[in-house]
Amino acid sequence: MHGEELLNQLVRDEGPSVTKTDLLRWAKLFDKEGKNQQTLEIYEWMMRQKMTLSASKHGVHVDLIGKTKGLAAAENCFNNLDPCDRNHSTYLKLLKWYCRGLEEDKARQRLFSGKWMISNLSLIVHPLTI
Repeated sequence: MHGEELLNQLVRDEGPSVTKTDLLRWAKLFDKEGKNQQTLEIYEWMMRQKMTLSASKHGVHVDLIGKTKGLAAAENCFNNLDPCDRNHSTYLKLLKWYCRGLEEDKARQRLFSGKWMISNLSLIVHPLTI
């Protein structure tokens, strides 16, 4: 049984007792075990169910997509976020993937071209551990 089928069955069997908090806790446990694909499946299932996520959880989602699908997919996810969900967490996660992909020029272009609205975002410049 695949992740989506399992989650649908779980919610059907358990009913409303399965909460967003439960799903996020399970996702965190999977993530700690390095099970990135399963963690991503939970996040994507929640998105399909129209569950609202905090901006920081959107950052986790962007990072998971980078881990499982690569830079282009993470960038696409970021670009499709609602502007109010683009905060320091989502920006830094995408910047991390630019650095891992050795896309320094692209990161600088995005940061300083005005494409990213960083007026309320203060970044402390430090070397990223990759």
